[in-house]
Amino acid sequence: MVEVGLGGRLDATNVITPLASVITSISLDHTYLLGDTLAAIAGEKAGIIKPGVPVVVSPQRPEAREVFETVAAARNAPLTLVEKTWTHEVQERRYQRQRFALRHIGAADVFEGDYELPLIGNFQRENAATAVAAASVLQQHGLPQFAPESVRQGLEQVTWPGRMEILHRDPVLVVDCAHNAYSAQMLVSSLEEWFPGKKWILIYGASSDKDLTGMLRALLPAAEHVIVTRSYHPRAMAPYQLADLCADLGHGAEIAISPQRSLEQACNRANAEVGILVTGSVFLVADIRAVYAQTAPLNLPQSDWDDEPWQSDNVMTLP
Repeated sequence: MVEVGLGGRLDATNVITPLASVITSISLDHTYLLGDTLAAIAGEKAGIIKPGVPVVVSPQRPEAREVFETVAAARNAPLTLVEKTWTHEVQERRYQRQRFALRHIGAADVFEGDYELPLIGNFQRENAATAVAAASVLQQHGLPQFAPESVRQGLEQVTWPGRMEILHRDPVLVVDCAHNAYSAQMLVSSLEEWFPGKKWILIYGASSDKDLTGMLRALLPAAEHVIVTRSYHPRAMAPYQLADLCADLGHGAEIAISPQRSLEQACNRANAEVGILVTGSVFLVADIRAVYAQTAPLNLPQSDWDDEPWQSDNVMTLP
């Protein structure tokens, strides 16, 4: 599998002719490069649709879906719209996994059935359905290695660090890489379903080029207390500026000078009823995971900042 880095039309990966193209749900992100409307971004994403090559598209908002339909038709690319060909219904939600039923609309499909997914969040069922739909399309185009049982086993073993990942149970510590308004909305919706009635201490940090107000409008109503901080990435917004944005939206915010300090401050307030939610930036989530790994087993990749002189030797302990 080859993953596009950014956009699609002008991405370096677009030199290949794939067996199938897959486009997941899009939202307003990287707008300074891809355009400031869903239709414009969809036009860039549609650049990976190749003449005669099957394309599978995750559920989209209408203005994006119409672009994909138009481009696929113009290039004679067989189009599978997941929202019109597959349904997924949750059967059981557990602490760190879910079971759901996947059904094909219309003719029976060998990939129909029940699936176990060791990821939580409503959006992960959508992602899983898209993966299964792609496997079905590939099998129909003569690739028998995409068999239902192998796909089912793959989904049962999948991991996705930093995407609605539960690092700690008591108090609950959830990290999520949502970094635009739409993904923040999806995160809050999933939290309400997996943790009904749970109150949250929000640790928030984000890059300065993101839709900060849009994210905060989605996240602040779910937060009992807010701590703003910054990752070590140079694009990170200063905490005092984030606090000002929170104030503009009618919500106070505590400032933490570092990701480690933010987690320490949050742990002082967290308890069985009040969990900790870390979100807003891939970089912040990476930093929090590194802090957590100081006292708990967690498989971390090599850090860009390893052995840098500003790295702290202090070790924190979760309650």
